[in-house]
Amino acid sequence: VQMDSATALAAYQEGKVQMIHNIVDADVVATARELSIAGTANIGNHLDSGYAFLAFACEKKPLSDVNVRRAIAMCVDRAAFTETVYRGNAMPVYAYYSYAQWMLETTQDILATFDPGFDVESARALLERAGYTYNEDGKPFEPGKGQVRCKLQNGVLTPLRLSWAKTQSKPADLLKEQLTAAFDRLGIALTIDEMSFSDMLTQYYRESGERTYDLYFLSEMFPYQFDPYYAYQTGDEWQGAYNTSGLKDDRLLRAAQTMRRVPGGDTAAYLPKWL
Repeated sequence: VQMDSATALAAYQEGKVQMIHNIVDADVVATARELSIAGTANIGNHLDSGYAFLAFACEKKPLSDVNVRRAIAMCVDRAAFTETVYRGNAMPVYAYYSYAQWMLETTQDILATFDPGFDVESARALLERAGYTYNEDGKPFEPGKGQVRCKLQNGVLTPLRLSWAKTQSKPADLLKEQLTAAFDRLGIALTIDEMSFSDMLTQYYRESGERTYDLYFLSEMFPYQFDPYYAYQTGDEWQGAYNTSGLKDDRLLRAAQTMRRVPGGDTAAYLPKWL
């Protein structure tokens, strides 16, 4: 029977179901622990095989610029998510992985070095490196004056504007608070459209051929045999359902191909290629 976590726990308390799988809502987890303390439920903890992430439409400007993407990554306070939304029931990730993957058994310290940090001031420097140093009047951008950053290229000013296809959830609401505050400081104009999850996915997978939004917040589950070969394909026929990032990077594709050629079971050869 499929139902949300709160409904499932209520059904358990009423004796309608005997087992609930994969509770992640912090309020429901807290209630379940109270039942466990009272002796009316048994709880088993496990590492999730997925992660939540802010996805970029990298196939179009301004997110085709890695400096802009890195700047946005520095606007997210990951510790606040683990402490506020998940109340210690989650851990931050800094790349394309989940803690349930076998590769994490020996690489967590290395992966922690990928942390971009929550650092709005450093994000400002990255935006300047990307060329967004003007305001909409063509004058030097001045922080704290409600201006929108612009890039001057071939005599044309392009404002740094982003749009987010947002769905309703507690993590998404916290992310909205964080991005709104950081973007105001940085001079990034953000438009947020609330929509259903299905409508968001229609955009995310480019079912109409292209995306009209820049940002998407969702989650992904990883299979036991991790193979991102199709996710990094550069051909137009792979864009959308397979290549969801919009990145067309031959280096990533070659790295995925190299990892894919490792013989099954040879974890020693696979691990450094995965890193």
